[in-house]
Amino acid sequence: MILSSWKLEYQKPSYILEAVEPSLVVEKISKDQYSAYSTLRTFNKKFVYRLQEHFARLVESAQVMGRSSQVDAEALRVALDTIMINCPALPDYRIRIYFIFDEPFGTLYIQVHDLVPPTKENYVHGVRCVSQTLQRVSPKAKLTQFMAKADLIRESIPTGVHEVIMKDDCGNYLEGISSNFYGVLKDKVYTAENGVLGGIVRGMVLDIMKQEQIPFSLTYINEKQLGDLQEAFITSSSRGVLPVVELDGQPIGDGKPGLITRALMEAYTFRLEEELEPILP
Repeated sequence: MILSSWKLEYQKPSYILEAVEPSLVVEKISKDQYSAYSTLRTFNKKFVYRLQEHFARLVESAQVMGRSSQVDAEALRVALDTIMINCPALPDYRIRIYFIFDEPFGTLYIQVHDLVPPTKENYVHGVRCVSQTLQRVSPKAKLTQFMAKADLIRESIPTGVHEVIMKDDCGNYLEGISSNFYGVLKDKVYTAENGVLGGIVRGMVLDIMKQEQIPFSLTYINEKQLGDLQEAFITSSSRGVLPVVELDGQPIGDGKPGLITRALMEAYTFRLEEELEPILP
């Protein structure tokens, strides 16, 4: 649910933040579906994770589409801090930042959503997922066109299913519609590199596996290997590391979160606590 919408615009000599109607942002996104966006979550309202990487993603996504853009990191941090002060008293929020290409250079739109993270039971017992043949048009760019498609898919997810895992025409698992996907075969973690949008939490998980010397490969898992998987999990900003215990009705391993997944969940929580930063330093 959208709680509030905002526009951050440069008006000499400074940036101006103003509240706008949510319908205005929705209308602009629908007109320019190749706009760039990034999604993050807050922690205790005032803290975020790798915020600079979210800013960089907006610029990089625009560049992939051949558009120029800029993000004034200091102005955006001040804006986010102001928005949090003016938000309802909820524990945390999901925030989407949009760079809409037909807007004046440097203009950003910000939407605040309620945050619905996985439950404690989801982390303890794992979640069910299904797969669907689907790919991003521009895998290395986070574009509103795909966001709209993902929202429609999410509305049709069967009861009890947590996420849809995309796969290519050859049956290679790519990523979730709002997450990155990993499978474990013979105690080695596999996650696709080509054809996917590398998430910011995914970057942390890859760093952890290198540090902890957990074997991994940036390679697809194919649907023909589903029955051989020992473990599976997904990652995203709102989920962290979340075990997957069933895919397309097929139990993963023994149907419980595995040792590698649980080790990464613990390491992620520890690293997150170390790296959280205030929105406004």
